[in-house]
Formats: sequence, C-alpha cells, structure tokens
Amino acid sequence: MKTMAQIDAWYDAEINNAKVEGEQRQKQEIALNLLRENVPIEIVSRTTGLTIDRLQQLQASQVKD
Repeated sequence: MKTMAQIDAWYDAEINNAKVEGEQRQKQEIALNLLRENVPIEIVSRTTGLTIDRLQQLQASQVKD
C-alpha cells in the first residue's frame, strides 16, 4: 500500500506531465498556424523553441492528413 506522500508525489508528477504535454501541443499548433501563414521556418523555430527538424515533421504530417 502506498503512503499519502507517495500518492501526492505521483499526482504532482502526473499534473506536471500533463502541463508539459499541453504546452508542447500549444507550441506545435502555433507553429503550424505560423507556417500556414508562410512565416519562414527559421523565425517559427526561434519564436516557438521548436527545432527546424520538428517543424519539418509537423509540416509533413499536415500534408499527409
């Protein structure tokens, strides 16, 4: 049986993971919107913090969809 401290630590870690995932999804959506507006990929990378490789992956996945 887990202690309350262990449960609290697990819960806090899960909340943190959810926040990080949400922030990442938001960055990707913003990046895609900027790319759709023909903003140069280098500028999108600098403003979102996403790598150019990741941005190219996102663009490629949008073409497939």
